[in-house]
Amino acid sequence: MHSDTQKSMSVYGFLLLAAVIITAVVAFVLVPEAGRNQKFWLSLTAIIAAEAFTFVFPIAIMRRGAAARRILPFHFGTGTMIVIYDIGVLALCFAALLPIAFPILLAAQLIWFLCFLTFVGAATVGGMYISTQDTTDSACRIPFTDMQDRLASLNNRLAMIPTENVAQVKREFARVCEDAKYLSRDSLVGAESVETEITQCLDNIGQEVLRMENVSTPTSGNDRTPIDPKNCAQAIENEIQRLRQFFAKRDALLKRLRQAKG
Repeated sequence: MHSDTQKSMSVYGFLLLAAVIITAVVAFVLVPEAGRNQKFWLSLTAIIAAEAFTFVFPIAIMRRGAAARRILPFHFGTGTMIVIYDIGVLALCFAALLPIAFPILLAAQLIWFLCFLTFVGAATVGGMYISTQDTTDSACRIPFTDMQDRLASLNNRLAMIPTENVAQVKREFARVCEDAKYLSRDSLVGAESVETEITQCLDNIGQEVLRMENVSTPTSGNDRTPIDPKNCAQAIENEIQRLRQFFAKRDALLKRLRQAKG
């Protein structure tokens, strides 16, 4: 576990301990011994339990690490439920000052606690579902992310080649990279063939880019076949055209797969 996470957890643990001690001290100072009846102990126990839930919740999130941080916005809703529970507990503690029978006050605290557990249970199940969906969605987007990374790498390498008469290829490939940003990010079962074709196309472009990079590399002998940058550029242009066709084919195939799945 990261040291910063351990420090944060230690801080929350210290705050919990301080809150419990201060609450107990204030309760015993404000309420004389004669007034420490059943309603007093019920209210004190409910407040300490609410404080425990309030401080343990962020500790639990930190212990789960990155898996919990990915759905951190969802946890804001759970945190709001805890705040509402704390407010309800305080309201019932003030109600204990009124001439309300202990059984009624105990029943109200238990019902409010049951409602809180129900909300937390529903939120936990929802968080598990969202986490599972997030993992599934991330897995579906791996091919798209890899493709974007390869396109960006090839575009950077191509842009740094000082060879003349390839400016048109550089512009065309930059347009392809821009068009690829608007492709569907998902990769569904049944689209493996077109993904393989795109990968092969990128491999071919990478080989031509490597050949163009080697043009300016000095050689120690005369056994190397001369490389014509124009031929490499033409080959890349052909692959760019194929890449555009594969992009269109990919989107059409994913659309059909979604319709069949739906």
